[in-house]
Amino acid sequence: MIALGKHPAGFSPESKRRVILTDLAIGLSIPLVQLVIFYFVQDHRFDIYEGVGCVESTPNTYLLAVLYTGWPIPIGIISAIYCVITLRVLLRRRTELKRLIASKDGLTSHRYYRLMAMCIIEIVLTIPLCGFVLFISFNELDVYPWNGLADLHQDFGRIDEYSAEEWTSIPGFRMNNVSNQCMTFGCAAVYFCFFGLSEEAREHYRQAYNTSKQWVGLPDTWRRSHSRAPSFSRTGTSQPTIEFAHEASSGVSTTQISSHGISSYGKATSFGSVDPDHISYFPMARLPEKSPPERRGLVQPPRYHTRYGEKNRKPSQ
Repeated sequence: MIALGKHPAGFSPESKRRVILTDLAIGLSIPLVQLVIFYFVQDHRFDIYEGVGCVESTPNTYLLAVLYTGWPIPIGIISAIYCVITLRVLLRRRTELKRLIASKDGLTSHRYYRLMAMCIIEIVLTIPLCGFVLFISFNELDVYPWNGLADLHQDFGRIDEYSAEEWTSIPGFRMNNVSNQCMTFGCAAVYFCFFGLSEEAREHYRQAYNTSKQWVGLPDTWRRSHSRAPSFSRTGTSQPTIEFAHEASSGVSTTQISSHGISSYGKATSFGSVDPDHISYFPMARLPEKSPPERRGLVQPPRYHTRYGEKNRKPSQ
């Protein structure tokens, strides 16, 4: 995530390329190796369980634990060691981390918080859950003796079907299926919470929405209904107006009050008028003016100039 961002955290192009290749090697090589190994532990095509669907068929053998289901435990141990080292480094170098975040434009502390949370979850959940699955497999279910590929792949093309009453009647088998479903959903939910709700992901969602709204006719912005806050708009004469939204139950209608450089708050009656005795004025930030008010058709209030001498002039005798 850090290497593929718009502003990588101190990554040169060469180091960024090396990180990407390493991630691709880890993400692609392990599944490909598992596909090859799966040939040695699969006895027929697949099984169909009522209420679950299609499930791969792997008899419970010791070779299955060594080559397939036991992989998460050593990977979890290595990941836990790496996570502990990462947490120690982050906690020891908090001052350097704050200085690095302040010096980099596209680097935020949220990425490191997510990294620390992922490390803690990796340490707490990975090894215990995998150990629990292996314990259920070899303690509650029968172990099938592995007598070679010829015996294992006999009638390889068959598809077995099991009703809900059949597979739920076996406690260990029911626990194994339910735990696999829950862990798959839980891992996906945790991963989405960490990376699918981040600031970078929300920015990509916003870009995708802006791109697709032209094709399907979606609105430009989401409008909030029944809002009490005043909304600012412009009239045909480019004069700023303030619109007040009131509830219908109070008997007060929506009123627009025009102003120039000030904001007017008044008590609006059901006829849409404004009581001048209840209007208060307070200065607001002026909108940028591209031309004088006279050219934009705004009516200026009259100015009265009273000279002190004329007002207090004594009549001539």
